[in-house]
Amino acid sequence: MAPPRSSAATAAAGRILARLAAQPSLLDDAPAAVEAWLAAAAPDDPTRAVVLAARARADAARPEAEAEGLTPAALAAMARTRPWDQRVAMALARADADAGDAAAGVVRLRRFGDDGRLMRGGRLLLAQLEAERGQLEVADGVLTALLAQRLPRYVAANGALDAAGRAVSQRLEALLDAGAIPAELRARLEAPGATDAAREDAVREWMTAALRADAEVAAAQAATAALDDVVAGALALGMIKLRRAQAADAAARDALLAEAERAFVAIRGAAEGQPVFHLAMGEIYARLGKVEASEAEFATILNQGDPQLTLEVARLYRNLGSTARATEVATKLFGSAPAAVRSEAAVLLGLLTEADEATSERWYREADPASLFARNALLELDARRAMREGQWQRCATLFAQSAKASLEHASAVNSAGYNNAATAYMRAFGCSADVAWLDKAEAAMTRAHQLTPADPIVVGNLVAVLRNRATVRALGRRVDVAALGLDSATARGPRPDRPPARRRSPRRCRGRAASRPPRAPWRCRA
Repeated sequence: MAPPRSSAATAAAGRILARLAAQPSLLDDAPAAVEAWLAAAAPDDPTRAVVLAARARADAARPEAEAEGLTPAALAAMARTRPWDQRVAMALARADADAGDAAAGVVRLRRFGDDGRLMRGGRLLLAQLEAERGQLEVADGVLTALLAQRLPRYVAANGALDAAGRAVSQRLEALLDAGAIPAELRARLEAPGATDAAREDAVREWMTAALRADAEVAAAQAATAALDDVVAGALALGMIKLRRAQAADAAARDALLAEAERAFVAIRGAAEGQPVFHLAMGEIYARLGKVEASEAEFATILNQGDPQLTLEVARLYRNLGSTARATEVATKLFGSAPAAVRSEAAVLLGLLTEADEATSERWYREADPASLFARNALLELDARRAMREGQWQRCATLFAQSAKASLEHASAVNSAGYNNAATAYMRAFGCSADVAWLDKAEAAMTRAHQLTPADPIVVGNLVAVLRNRATVRALGRRVDVAALGLDSATARGPRPDRPPARRRSPRRCRGRAASRPPRAPWRCRA
């Protein structure tokens, strides 16, 4: 129904609307097109009555479906009486997601048919739910199809709005330069004692009022507003492509990052100022090697002085491998943030200083005692002390408990849980020499890498796990690894590019003898 339209186009639109009338919610997505068809269709066209009745049902149902405080039970009752009501289905799907069952929400939305049979809001929600359950390619496909036509139209409408605004501004500036301005504005500019700031305010108010009154600007604004749902869709698509890029090989990663950049840039004018936009752009530019552009985006967030957003920047720096910058931002934040954010900053600093156990422990103890992550980290520090003191059984038990706690919170959107579990299993092996812990470490770290293969922390940890597992597996064909009590470092032996290491102290062997049944002397000597 876009102009110029022919009688053939009107007839084709009527056939589409006749089919869509069975899903009245869909008529809400194209109100201007429906009105254009109603104006162009013949008065005696039988489809008119069908469309008008369907639109009336949708209009009547909308306030009830969007009422505040609806319970899942109330929504379910509405769904039984109005199975076509997609707004009700979307509310129920959100409830499914809130209950931790994104898959149920996906099934609920897909009952309406293929993606094109969903309202735009439903397609956006479907993509978000697919992404939440780790189906990033599916989510990408849903949003790419949704935006295929609307994003170019949005960009064109924005361009037309900018052009209309510039034309009015240039005309007003010419009038200002020529002195052909309204008497009221002249009086304000020439008023005795008027300051430069007052004059600037007067000119700005005059130009703003003229822009609002201009018919071409108003029409361009209306055209852009009709497509404003594109902004949320493009933000979601860019974020999904960014997540996919983290799980892709080098060539595919660069392509996905470029696609994410294009999606964000297309809506920059509308999204400028939204934290998620600047955080995502900062990460994209950093991964593309555009350091200055990345720092500019992060600076936009840091300059806002919002503690939670500053924490997000610090976390991003760590994920990008910029440890020094992450430490700098988090340390400054810890000194000025409210209690809740201080606790999270302390946890982050504990992670950043893990190489120095005393410093790391100090930071974890600064965190809220209720913090599950901080408690788990302190548990691992206790396990390391047990290791140093030769309390091997206690050491392995504590690390295994830490790994279990991490896995309980691991998911497709929390790959850190798999990473942390794997490192704990590795340390449990170091305490017990039980190869089963290495198998668990390999499985957990492989899963973490599948989810975030570009994360430098995960990549480094995966290399360590695979190297140690391969070495121990090779030695296990010839010796009893558990009987010898080999840890990963001892199993590897001296590196060929370094001088031989000094023989290890037998303290560990004696420590094991103290907590286990006596072994044959040759095992202890080994």
